[in-house]
Amino acid sequence: MKRSGLKTFLKARWVSLLAIAGLVGVYFCKKSDDDFLIAGGLMMFFIIEDYVKYRKKQKYLAELRENGLTEAEADENNFIKKWETATEKGFVAYLIYNGLSLTIQFTLIIGFLVFLIKGYTNLFSVGPINSEQWFIISFVPGIVLGVAASVSLWSTNQKKFRRFTDIQG
Repeated sequence: MKRSGLKTFLKARWVSLLAIAGLVGVYFCKKSDDDFLIAGGLMMFFIIEDYVKYRKKQKYLAELRENGLTEAEADENNFIKKWETATEKGFVAYLIYNGLSLTIQFTLIIGFLVFLIKGYTNLFSVGPINSEQWFIISFVPGIVLGVAASVSLWSTNQKKFRRFTDIQG
């Protein structure tokens, strides 16, 4: 088994690492030295974390090659197993779990965007936006998008499952 080390990692990721370093450097160029040190420490942390993930992925791919599988075949097998357990639990359980998860994600994203766009300005009047308005503005579209995306994902995954099981069986 060929070992993949830091040199291979850097060859594979040099563009993204250079971009991250450039962005951090530009952003913190005008900041204080403490901010630059904090940013440098965070950047090193993320690089190390990425390297650990890279090594785990290389080990996983080597195990797949030893077993005679490709990554796509392993992904298909994992999807089939996960989708069989999801369908055993039923559509309602899937909708509750994934709908709630997607609702939270969409609500946070929309809420953050509302805050960035409008800031402390009220969307409907001149005064500052209060937390109830912000929650409603964020939550209502978040729940609609979360449920719609969850229903769409169920349908997409059902089609994908049928396609994979028809090919294999």
